[in-house]
Amino acid sequence: DLEKAKESLVKYSDDWHKENKLWYLLLNHENFDSICLYLNILDKSILVNDKSKCLEYIEKIKYTLDNILENEKCDFSHIM
Repeated sequence: DLEKAKESLVKYSDDWHKENKLWYLLLNHENFDSICLYLNILDKSILVNDKSKCLEYIEKIKYTLDNILENEKCDFSHIM
């Protein structure tokens, strides 16, 4: 349902923009910029009813978030 998707995206995007301000200053901001770009593309894909593009960018957002978590882990493999 694209209408529910649009509502969810607006809520998620608002939350994202509120939360990322602090993290943007502390962590590598390239991934945050990518997520903002992907959110914009996802929004436009919902508007034109392109479900495959929507799914593609949802996966890109999830993958980028996973990369942020992985890159900022504090363990021995990331120290050396």
